[in-house]
This record gives sequence, C-alpha cells and structure tokens, in this order.
Amino acid sequence: MAENYPAALNREQFNANFVAVTQLAQIHGLSKERADALAEDVFSGELKAVHLRPILDGLLGETGQSTSARRMLAKRRGSDFVRHVIDRVKENPDVLGIGIVDEIFTPPYNARFVPELAVRQGERWIAVEINIGGETASPYDIGRYLARLAQLEQKYDQAILVLPKGCEDIAEMARRFQREWIDRDVHVVLMPEPGPQGTL
Repeated sequence: MAENYPAALNREQFNANFVAVTQLAQIHGLSKERADALAEDVFSGELKAVHLRPILDGLLGETGQSTSARRMLAKRRGSDFVRHVIDRVKENPDVLGIGIVDEIFTPPYNARFVPELAVRQGERWIAVEINIGGETASPYDIGRYLARLAQLEQKYDQAILVLPKGCEDIAEMARRFQREWIDRDVHVVLMPEPGPQGTL
C-alpha cells in the first residue's frame, strides 16, 4: 500500500481488512489499471475480499499460466488448504484419527518454528503440520517433510503431517522413508481440499 497507494495511509476512514488489501495488491501485480479502479471501494470497505476474489481469478485466467500466475495460484491454494484444515479440525478433531482431543490451539500467525495447529491430549501436545504437497514429490521433498516433523518433535510429543487427498503416493513414500531411516511410522492424514465456496 505504501508503494502503490500512499495516500490511503492517511485516510480518516479506512475500512479494508488485511485479506482485501492483499488481494488488491495481487490484482495490482496483474493489472494496475484494474486495481486503480477498485482501490477506493476497497479502502472504504465497500468491496470486500469475497468480491475481489472472482476478479483476481479472472485476471489469473487471462494471464494464462505465466510463472507469476502459477506461483500466486499455488500460494493461494496452499493458504486456502491450511485454513480449511484448521476449520475442519476445530469442528471435528476426529478427522486427525488420534482419539479424544482436550484442546485445540492455533499459534500466532507470525510465530517462528511453530506448526499451523497444536492439539492437546491430557499432558501430551501434538503438532499438526499442514502442507499442500504437490502432484509429484522427489525424495528430497519427502525428506524435507520428515525433517520438519522431526524439528517439531523437539518441542511437541508428536507431529502429524496433513496433506490433501490425492497425495497418497507422497504419504506412502513418507511412511516408507521414515520406517527405513528410523524404523518408526509417521502419522499422515489426507483431507479433501475445499471446494469453490470453501466447502467440500
């Protein structure tokens, strides 16, 4: 905002939330003219994130599959999946397949080296690492997932990896590598991604 719309920082009435401003910035990266036309309504709060999302999707479709468009789509898909999993676990902790949960905790967004979600079972704390995975995964990628779980287990009693359904091959490879390396199973949960309106 400071770079593209510095005057907005001095507005008396600024009613846009973080998500709307972020989406406006993404629109600006794809079409400055379109963003400029929307900016006033975004800053006044008249246009919300829910209104900007279809515009952003349309612009991404128009740009084809450029590198920046692919990167933006992948990042948004990942953040949508993380939010979806957090909501699902809070709504129904049974989806993790670990039994009764006493408490669900979402660490601060900007905290370092913490999972997206932590759950408590009695005295035990379990870290939930959520990752969008990919269509394919190299042994290096799998090693990175397992290293992240090992890092979390330095602080938590257990770490769980959540991937989207469709990542069965990645999950199986992670289980196989973990057994080969340290003769121990890894807990991987596969969950559906949100649909177009954030539902299954």
